[in-house]
Amino acid sequence: MSNVPGVIPSAAAGVLIMHLLDNSIPKALKKACYGGSNTKIGYNWTQFSGKINAAIDHVALKIDYEYVSYQNDSRAKATHFMFYNEERAKKCMNTPIYYNGIAVELHQTVTLEEGTQIITIPNTNSLNIIKLVEAVNNTFTKNGIIYDFSAYKNKNNSKFHTFGVKFLFKKTIYSFEIPTFLEIDKFVLALTYRGCKPVCSFCKQQGHW
Repeated sequence: MSNVPGVIPSAAAGVLIMHLLDNSIPKALKKACYGGSNTKIGYNWTQFSGKINAAIDHVALKIDYEYVSYQNDSRAKATHFMFYNEERAKKCMNTPIYYNGIAVELHQTVTLEEGTQIITIPNTNSLNIIKLVEAVNNTFTKNGIIYDFSAYKNKNNSKFHTFGVKFLFKKTIYSFEIPTFLEIDKFVLALTYRGCKPVCSFCKQQGHW
């Protein structure tokens, strides 16, 4: 996210947008990780500016429970807390933690089922978020199950950014091949996922992504 021009990472927060897909009640963001569960809560370091270690220590001190373990994942740039039970984890999610006057964005975690893909849309171009959700819905839900759908919002004005949209998808129609791009209102949006061959958004050809 820090490579996106004009975007300050600490000003963006991941949010669940599954309710735009299925009209459900908005829920807290869940992220796939190793050992994800209802008792494992995390947060991403990209929301902080300045000294990351100071922010990590501050958040840990604000967790009002002595018997909690935590681990730092430098690859994912995230910290995770492991609680004894769901009640403790839920209390953590519902208790605001502030760092430098800004609320820390916590997320729940989930373990990927076998066969589930994390599909990313790196750039949504000039497309409205609802049109994007509708297009994903039309292409994917008839061929499988979308478990989670997330995007980035600006913390200051609550508007959606045009980068980093992700969804968890498991196909039930095994002949279905996940596309490498979506065409929506004359816009071509590239999709990336494990094992995909990157395609140029302009000419739809491989080799110069």
